[in-house]
Amino acid sequence: MEVKHNQALVGHNLVAAVLHDDTRIWQLDELGTEPNVFIKRSIPESVHIRQAQAHHMHSHEIGEAEYFNEIANALAGGLKIIIVGHGTGKANASERFMKHLEEHKSPLLQRVVSTETANMPHMTNAQIIT
Repeated sequence: MEVKHNQALVGHNLVAAVLHDDTRIWQLDELGTEPNVFIKRSIPESVHIRQAQAHHMHSHEIGEAEYFNEIANALAGGLKIIIVGHGTGKANASERFMKHLEEHKSPLLQRVVSTETANMPHMTNAQIIT
């Protein structure tokens, strides 16, 4: 897992753009176009898996719990949190992240004030956070 932290996020309102292979997190009170935290999934979802493995686990599930835990750890000190995703249903990594929080009864879930869907692959960082 590759994590780049620019500043501590504790005590700030946050927006997190959660995609399949990376997550960008910004502080809402100190907005800049570059995210304060960048988390890159160590095993990209697009990695091909053997067919025998595919019968037991969908490709998006490989390494996903570790990835979602890293996102949750980065957001843990946030006050109010907005989660932005792309797509719908299982194609939306942010929806799967929210389900992960629900299943693990995360206290973080109470601080998520909004979940949004945007066409993030076609947006700049500045467009995502405005």
